[in-house]
Amino acid sequence: MKKRSKVNELNLMLQEYQGYLEIKHYSKRTVFNRLWCLEKFIDCLQKESGITTATEITPEALKGYQRYRHYYENNRGRKDQPRTINSHILAVKTFLKFLYQENYLPQDLSRYIEYVKEPKSLPRSVLTDAEVKEIIARVDAGSAAGFRDRTILEVLYSSGVRRNELINLKVEDVDYHGGYLRVNQGKGNKDRVVPLGKIACHYAENWIKGVRPVFLKDRRKHDYLFVTKSGNPIDESTVRDIVVKYSAPLKLKQSVTCHTFRRSCATEMVKRNANLMHIKEILGHEDLESTKVYCKLTITDLKKTHQKYHPREKYSGEIF
Repeated sequence: MKKRSKVNELNLMLQEYQGYLEIKHYSKRTVFNRLWCLEKFIDCLQKESGITTATEITPEALKGYQRYRHYYENNRGRKDQPRTINSHILAVKTFLKFLYQENYLPQDLSRYIEYVKEPKSLPRSVLTDAEVKEIIARVDAGSAAGFRDRTILEVLYSSGVRRNELINLKVEDVDYHGGYLRVNQGKGNKDRVVPLGKIACHYAENWIKGVRPVFLKDRRKHDYLFVTKSGNPIDESTVRDIVVKYSAPLKLKQSVTCHTFRRSCATEMVKRNANLMHIKEILGHEDLESTKVYCKLTITDLKKTHQKYHPREKYSGEIF
């Protein structure tokens, strides 16, 4: 095992781990989330057990941390959802494996902390095609800012890309003649090519050729597809605000986010009998199980079938 002086505590090991993740080309978002979770983990070990170095970590301390995460309440008095707890556990497990691989631990302690069971819940925020069209129709594409917003919404709904993937698009990633969009380093640092519909291609082409240069003017050039009024690359909060701006006035039953467009894109394709494997590739899912959830969201079609074929639905007499 490597010998470390008293100065080299868990926080310094965490810095080393950060470098490891960056060398492995994990996305900035993943690195940030892992480190945030591990800072909470290290803080818990120090406060609950007085642990400051890797060699002091014990199976009992890890079980204590797992209990802490189970009973933890945020400043609103709410417990974390199982999915959130598992994201913390994932960060701890990978950190412990790293410490073992680097010989800072005599054994792999990651097996002493377990994931919790996640309920198979359905996504709540899904829009119908008519609702999406109603949101998009609110955009005044006659102004430069409006045309940009319309293009963003069209691309989100047509391609099903994630918000982070959208803001990282470059001009060269859009093939509006062929109808394709290249997503570079999406979730899991994986590249993929997704179809882009005719309407979205129309707006993308006109945005790139005629409107985007208006935002850039004589400022320093860059190749990000979507930009702010000051010519800088657009950020996640701006895209979120655009979605809220046009959806909030409709007062829909569910809240609408950027991810809502992604879910709605997938759900509408499933309703139209699209191949699940194709949808999996478009969305960039790791496995088919993540895609299958959209099969369960087509309750509208199931209701129509129920009304058409269930014997009690054909009853026309008086209802008591």
